[in-house]
Amino acid sequence: MPSRKPAFNKRVNQLRAYKQQHGHLNVKDSQDRGLIGYCYRLRKAFGSNSLSRDQIEILQDIGFEFTKDASPVKMPPHRIEELRSFKQKHGHLNVTWTQDRSLHAYCSRLRKAMMSNALDE
Repeated sequence: MPSRKPAFNKRVNQLRAYKQQHGHLNVKDSQDRGLIGYCYRLRKAFGSNSLSRDQIEILQDIGFEFTKDASPVKMPPHRIEELRSFKQKHGHLNVTWTQDRSLHAYCSRLRKAMMSNALDE
């Protein structure tokens, strides 16, 4: 392996083993907490350009995806209308739990999806 980092090589081998066992690299927290944390750190390092070209190539070769494929959050028309109405009434989109529990929960899921690039366009 071109990488000079033994810890990186060890984790890549763990990722290969995970893929062999599960058929994918979408590591679930319940399956391997340490490995999911490592995948998170890899994605973060990739986003901040902290991985070497060799490391990126090795990870791409095993099928590692640098953007997490979370379940997309759909934006149904009725939610868009609820948000428009809320903004018109309150002048902002900071929906609190006490104002509208359902809309607040939806906005929280939407924000998380935006952070992980999982919005379904």
